[in-house]
Amino acid sequence: MKIAIVGTGRMGNEISKLIDEDSTLEKVELLSDLFSNEDLKFSEIPDCILDASHPDNLSKIIKFATEFNTKCVIATTNFTEEQIKDIQQLATKVPVLRSTNFSIGVAVLNKLAEIATPLLKEDFDIEIIEKHHNKKIDSPSGTAKTLFNTINKEEEFNPVYSREGVCKRDNNDVGILSLRGGSLFGEHSVFYCGENEVIEVKHTAYSRSIFASGMLKSAKWLEDKPNGLYSINDLLFKEEN
Repeated sequence: MKIAIVGTGRMGNEISKLIDEDSTLEKVELLSDLFSNEDLKFSEIPDCILDASHPDNLSKIIKFATEFNTKCVIATTNFTEEQIKDIQQLATKVPVLRSTNFSIGVAVLNKLAEIATPLLKEDFDIEIIEKHHNKKIDSPSGTAKTLFNTINKEEEFNPVYSREGVCKRDNNDVGILSLRGGSLFGEHSVFYCGENEVIEVKHTAYSRSIFASGMLKSAKWLEDKPNGLYSINDLLFKEEN
């Protein structure tokens, strides 16, 4: 399987390293973060593009994938609502797997939150805390937003970001707090706080390799899939027909 990587940041380089160690994969190219009007160009047509770059590159990725019928794995976060619609449209033409976090453990964390929330929401307050390195550009993290969406499946909660001043907590509030510092890879916790007891469901990343590995696993999984928009949850939890 021929893989092209868009993004030469820490994640892109980690993906590149893992491809070099996998005899079933061939690296077509590792492109820099483009941020220009130039179209995507590769030395040969890849089977799949792995995007770990910046939302500004999305239109170029969509144009290339549409023209050459190339599968896409998208790890970039902080897209606008319009860009998310563009991704959904792309998925009608090629297979696309998009997730805010490609860690298998984080996918299970979301599944645990999905199970726990209906059982605890009547008697427990719910809060989310996420921690990342000081170079991360978006806040809260895409993973924290996904966790909130999982908790808010029935659309009954209100997100409250980084409380300040006098702020009485409403029963339907879910606080989302972001910490940025040093070289933290990423830590996400969901707290269920009741009277005299607290349940914390937590995931801590100790290496970027877990995210890169998840992206490559996703690319392989997409290889025989029909057009459509998928997530890491489909890879892990969706039963095959």
